[in-house]
Amino acid sequence: MVPRSPNSSGMTLVEMVAAFAVVILLAGIVVPTVKARIEAARIERAERDVTVLGAAVRDFWHANGVWPCRDGTGNADGIDVLVTGTAIPTSNPWTSSTDWWSRVSGRSDLLSNHLVRNTPGGSSAAKYPSSKSRGWRGPFVDATPLDPWGRPYVVLVGAGHASPAGSDPVHLVVLSAGHDGEISTPIQLTTSAASTGVIATGDVGLLVWRRT
Repeated sequence: MVPRSPNSSGMTLVEMVAAFAVVILLAGIVVPTVKARIEAARIERAERDVTVLGAAVRDFWHANGVWPCRDGTGNADGIDVLVTGTAIPTSNPWTSSTDWWSRVSGRSDLLSNHLVRNTPGGSSAAKYPSSKSRGWRGPFVDATPLDPWGRPYVVLVGAGHASPAGSDPVHLVVLSAGHDGEISTPIQLTTSAASTGVIATGDVGLLVWRRT
């Protein structure tokens, strides 16, 4: 009988190699499963967030009789896009999505300025009016967080302009770009656009309202 070669773990070299191979094999099985579950949890959270934000935007309309489109000068149709987070991005946070970025970099505001505080464009002088029968009754939501991938949710409020122009969108949607970071949902500008399947595959979103 060949004696076992002693080592600090009480295992032979062959046993150690075998054990290491088993660990590598298990890691190859477990790690992708864990990553998939984490990604599924992120998608579920994004779905909950867009539902909450969409409901808050609807509540805003019911309270005020207008959609949250006011800019910092008091222009009722001055905003195209609202974004979540604490600051409007200074560079494109998405992979491509240039149409959406041009709206954000052009006429946008923080969603919190409309739903959490009555300070469109950060200005209390431009606030939505209030009366006994109708007006700003916020906050309409507790917080306006970034999505689970660290990018802003976008609310395409330009569809809610009281006097829409030809360049104004048809669908008022709340969107996350999802895990790939690219907003694939197109900005529809004609009322003949389809009313179903508005949110593209890969995005996490909700159709809040449609201009006809």
